[in-house]
Amino acid sequence: KKKTDQKLNDIETVKDLLAEAERLEIMEQAPFIVGQCVFTENILKDIDDYKLLFTKLCTKNAKGQKYLLHAIEALIGEHEEIRKKIFNKKTMSKILLKFYDEDIIEEDTFYTWHEKASKRFTDKNTAKEIREMANDFIKWLRTAEESSDEEDDDDK
Repeated sequence: KKKTDQKLNDIETVKDLLAEAERLEIMEQAPFIVGQCVFTENILKDIDDYKLLFTKLCTKNAKGQKYLLHAIEALIGEHEEIRKKIFNKKTMSKILLKFYDEDIIEEDTFYTWHEKASKRFTDKNTAKEIREMANDFIKWLRTAEESSDEEDDDDK
């Protein structure tokens, strides 16, 4: 596992993965697949460890960003041990904030993801609960956006 971890941080390996995802025409789904493969109950560390890979996969790829959020949903739905560790408001907020702070997921993607719970990646109740846990983060994001808009107005 250690060798794989190091390779996924290597720029050449990341380039190869991106090229293969493009060749297979799965760029939008690739963040979901990678998330399913690398995320553990230490997801905040995993995001740090695979930041380069997730950044490359998700830049200018709104659907891919949304798929990455769906990977979290699937993880919570499928793995009881991981669910016990990360399925709480505090940890979910930290995960979302980390994706935002690291410029992996854009604001608009969070908003569209938050609007509609889907049963495609986990059961509908879990999807709804995850979004409820994200409410404070989304509220904060909207407030942060409004205050930065006001600052922009002040600059004019």
